[in-house]
Amino acid sequence: MNSLWEDLADYFPDRMSGAKTVPVVFGPRNGLLLTVALGYSLLPLMLLVGVMFSLPVFFYVVLFGLAAFVSARLIQHRETLLGGDVERLLRLGDVLSGDFVIVAIIQTLNLMLSGYLSVSPVIF
Repeated sequence: MNSLWEDLADYFPDRMSGAKTVPVVFGPRNGLLLTVALGYSLLPLMLLVGVMFSLPVFFYVVLFGLAAFVSARLIQHRETLLGGDVERLLRLGDVLSGDFVIVAIIQTLNLMLSGYLSVSPVIF
């Protein structure tokens, strides 16, 4: 996923050099939409991880909170996503790549904390 976000940021240099990255081949809009779709495809994988390791409800609450955050950001920028202005799409790609970093860090912490909580006894 991170590589796809970086490819969006390097769209113009890649296009000028003839590199065959996802945004160059499919166009910036389709490249951005493909990146978002692949991000959403990680949700079932994370749900499977949660079920396989019997993670607590906290894991699922944070996971769905992050999905809601990303969805809200996409809805907030839907006009740019549906438009054809390459410059605005690439700026949106920069914004969403920053969001992706935040989501990845929070999800990593969520997975670590949930794993810890699932194996340690809870003391009140």
